[in-house]
Amino acid sequence: MQDLTYTSRGLRRRRNSDRWEAVLSHTDPVTGEVVRTFHTVEGKTRRQAERARDALILELERKGGAVGSSMSVREFMEQFLAYKEGSGTIEPSTARGYRAEARQIDSYIGNVRLANLSVEDVSGWMRDMSADGYAPKSVSKPFRLLKQALK
Repeated sequence: MQDLTYTSRGLRRRRNSDRWEAVLSHTDPVTGEVVRTFHTVEGKTRRQAERARDALILELERKGGAVGSSMSVREFMEQFLAYKEGSGTIEPSTARGYRAEARQIDSYIGNVRLANLSVEDVSGWMRDMSADGYAPKSVSKPFRLLKQALK
């Protein structure tokens, strides 16, 4: 996936506590829209809260946490395919092929949260497809589509 860059949009203290609400924004790599996210950080002073916010930004950028936080592989692939079709960069016949491959992906790992997707999940999916009688080329095509989407 492309690198995600977070920008701080605000920091405000929650009533009479050491909790602060940090408002961050980033550009969604699938839709290209600016997305605001709200996070809670702790600090007795504003300076401590700013340090906690900055540490959170570094962690999110390192992990790429904006895209995968709660989205399933199925939802991610739907958004990716909608984006590809909407951009006009693929032919309708290619879109149909991609949709068929996305259905294969969904039937094996569609319910896995994107943030939790691991090499073991993907390897297991490909192994299971082979065990179900799919030819090696039929296994590699959905894998390439998933790889393209994740970039």
